[in-house]
Amino acid sequence: MIKLRKIIKDGNFVFHKQFTKWYYFVFLGILSWIFTFFYKVHYKYLVKIELYTKDLELKKNKTIVEKAELIQLYKVNADIINDNATLIFGIVASIGIILTIYITYRESKKQNFRTNFFEYLRIHRENVQQIETRDKKGHDAFIDIYKELKFVFDRFPSDFETSKIYRLEWSYLFVFFGLGETSTPILKNYLTKHYPDFANEINPIILEFSFLKANYLSRNKGKSFKLFGYKVNLNKEAKNKYDLKCILDGHQSDLGHYYRHLYQMITYVNDFPTLRGFERYDYVKNVRAQFSNHELLLFLANVYSPLGNIWLKSGLIVNYELIKNLPVSLFTPFGRDIKREFPSIEFES
Repeated sequence: MIKLRKIIKDGNFVFHKQFTKWYYFVFLGILSWIFTFFYKVHYKYLVKIELYTKDLELKKNKTIVEKAELIQLYKVNADIINDNATLIFGIVASIGIILTIYITYRESKKQNFRTNFFEYLRIHRENVQQIETRDKKGHDAFIDIYKELKFVFDRFPSDFETSKIYRLEWSYLFVFFGLGETSTPILKNYLTKHYPDFANEINPIILEFSFLKANYLSRNKGKSFKLFGYKVNLNKEAKNKYDLKCILDGHQSDLGHYYRHLYQMITYVNDFPTLRGFERYDYVKNVRAQFSNHELLLFLANVYSPLGNIWLKSGLIVNYELIKNLPVSLFTPFGRDIKREFPSIEFES
């Protein structure tokens, strides 16, 4: 089924590309048909005049009236040929002017689009570089956030109903908003608004993660000093397998801006009026090529949550196969079968 959809989709792209490549010939064919139709309409009338003119020419003893009529017929024939030629050239010139204006308009719009699109892409790269954890920036910061998400997901209290249904979504929201003096009330209000049926589980889970964060920080905090240029930590427990650089500090300011701009960029391509389907897909491929594996994983976690659910509702994630390059094995630990949930996408691994 996936291969069939891919064949149909590829065939559609090829068809539109070929049509775009040869639409001038299609236009010439239509123009030829118009001229043929025009000629057929006048054909019988022209034939009758021509036959009558020949009969008068062959007649030997012409009367003055017949001679005058013959001269008049010559004039009528000349006028018809001149009028037809003028009409045809007028039609061709008008269509040429209209076509030139249309092509110029489309190219102008596309040029403006390309300028804006690559500006969007430049800002997107800057947004990636501005995302940072305690000691990493850019694409490497997404690795730290992924480790934090995995840590929260593995530590999520299993004795709650939320753990069975929304474990990944809530884990991501805890990582996104974080826990702190200002972020905890924001997280609590957001969960209450979007998960009203589980309102009684919000406070206990927040309390457990608050203890988890405090305990983790206290166990991994120790005095440090430099010895021969190397940093030495005292009273610090053995390195945790998660190697966390951040623990529920929250990434709302960085990731929120990053995802809003990403959505604006994709919808700008999707909604641009003068682009054809295959052109939109090619431009979005340029965006998709910017994603790292961990960036894609966090993007999909965002899509599953209410924060990014609009990507699914709008169909953008499927239409442009935004998660096509995501290694399936990287998402398996979170208990989601993305091949089954996105059957129309042919994942590369």
